[in-house]
Amino acid sequence: MKTKSVFSIFSGIGGSTHGAKLAGFEPCGAIERDTRKSVIYRYNVSDKCLVMPVEDVKVSRLDRPTLLLASPPCQNASTIRGITKNRKPLLRHVDADVGTHLVRFLVAWEPQWFVMENIPMYRHEPSYQAITECLTQLGYAWEVFIEDCADYGVPMHRRRLFLLANNTGARIYFPCKHLFQISWWGAIADLWGKERGRPLPDWMAKLIDKAHDRCVLIDSKRNLNKRTGEAYLTKRLSDKPAFCLTRSHRERPGYVIDGDFVSKQVTARMWARMMTYPDTFVLPLSTRQAVSGLGDSVPPYIIEQICDTLEVM
Repeated sequence: MKTKSVFSIFSGIGGSTHGAKLAGFEPCGAIERDTRKSVIYRYNVSDKCLVMPVEDVKVSRLDRPTLLLASPPCQNASTIRGITKNRKPLLRHVDADVGTHLVRFLVAWEPQWFVMENIPMYRHEPSYQAITECLTQLGYAWEVFIEDCADYGVPMHRRRLFLLANNTGARIYFPCKHLFQISWWGAIADLWGKERGRPLPDWMAKLIDKAHDRCVLIDSKRNLNKRTGEAYLTKRLSDKPAFCLTRSHRERPGYVIDGDFVSKQVTARMWARMMTYPDTFVLPLSTRQAVSGLGDSVPPYIIEQICDTLEVM
């Protein structure tokens, strides 16, 4: 049987590649310019990881994969920064380069399958247009899906864009939605007793309703009601998926309050569980570094399900 190989561009800590491995693909390489993230990738996924900017990589020296994965930088398209008509890009060089360099790999390799993940707003970026035009010119069939990972067994609301493309003529379809969503509490319940209690910050405690806020996940970010000007917190009950983890949580990881009103700060391992990373996936001791890497990554379980649908010739 022919070996199914996967190469990841902008691999991060390796969530997407780990998911592909679970689906039977063998990692043949990855590119990640962030040294800290590449260390996590090499330790947990594969030592075949180039630590350099994608523009410096010579495609001709690399083996052609069956599946090419890509999660381009999305800082310029992120809604966390707010939406304004005259918003200037944070990284002026990033968007222009991403399209150019992903096209370079697609043209050189023409892999059987190409899977790209990003935030929904990314489809308005110039690099997205360059990539889709390249796929069309190369004769690929491609489909775009905007889905919430919580509908596919991930205990976290994480709405993302998935672009699936192939040049084999195989049918393109997305995995079936699960009948039930998994709650954040179901993912971390057995970790609860292992962590020490930690009181809420004073400003946060003032926004808690002791009569109703039991068994809740709380985002450590103060929100303001536009109409009344009152402050409030984002909360998720224990029977619901978690709110989306982002790199901003590296400074404020969030809190959990149980039924006895005992509060604890959300640990990196708890966030990893909610992102469907296995406990065998080693994270940095620094919570800030671990949460930052997790927030930028892709839940392995959603990629595993996508890869299970790919018909490899």
